[in-house]
Amino acid sequence: MNVRRDTDGTLVLRLPPPQVLITRLDNRESRVISRKTGLLRRADINLESRARQYAEGGIRGEAVRRGILPMASQNAETKLAAFIHTLGVAKVRFDTTPARAE
Repeated sequence: MNVRRDTDGTLVLRLPPPQVLITRLDNRESRVISRKTGLLRRADINLESRARQYAEGGIRGEAVRRGILPMASQNAETKLAAFIHTLGVAKVRFDTTPARAE
């Protein structure tokens, strides 16, 4: 996070971009419905793990497609501004321009 104060007293903050850190399935509510193997095919012991990883990736992808990152950014700005106002700072602004590479 980058913080500076403008000449008019406005506190200007640049937040890091939002990101999805963790996606998890509820193990208590998920289960294998059917495991069928053929005569010449053995059971795949890693099938359930791969299926969970695939599902978690799908959850993450769908959340991003539905706009969770902009929503997270807006929520962070709203909550952080409210907190900063309780500290006595009258004006807060968020700088959303991309950070320069140094």
